[in-house]
Amino acid sequence: MSIFPIDIIQLVEEEDVLYKKESYKDDSILLTKDMLFVIKKGLFGSKKLQKIRLDDIYSFEKISGGQESRIVSGLKISLIGVLLGAVTIFIPIFSQWVQNLLFFMGIISFVIGLHFILQSITRIKPHTSIYIEYNKGKTHIAVVFPDIGNTDAENLFNKMIVARNINKNKKI
Repeated sequence: MSIFPIDIIQLVEEEDVLYKKESYKDDSILLTKDMLFVIKKGLFGSKKLQKIRLDDIYSFEKISGGQESRIVSGLKISLIGVLLGAVTIFIPIFSQWVQNLLFFMGIISFVIGLHFILQSITRIKPHTSIYIEYNKGKTHIAVVFPDIGNTDAENLFNKMIVARNINKNKKI
């Protein structure tokens, strides 16, 4: 069962398909010799189909971004801060100066660990995007793939170059 509407599947012949990726949780793409069909996944499972003629594509580029999760590091650093604070509170064998120093080091490491955890929750996840401008640069769309260096993104980018060359050869 295809994600793409039945009228598009019937319209496209099998030998015209250069690239096809269907996903229920990410963007779905169908690239033919003449058209690019993109189903963008939105909030709450909404989907939007966009049809782009390859002749209308002004430019496209591959962009990687995002940051790896640092939740585990944040938990470790916060735990060290809590342990340092507990040592200074429950074991008063150090001098007052050493106790204050350890307590402040514990607070600082706890805050840094908490920052890592909160940043990881709200960060942009690692991704590779194909940014496409069309209609003479007036409109754009970004096809997003999970993880940096995604092979599906590489394949789509290379197939778009091939499709653009096919269309240029047709015009000559």
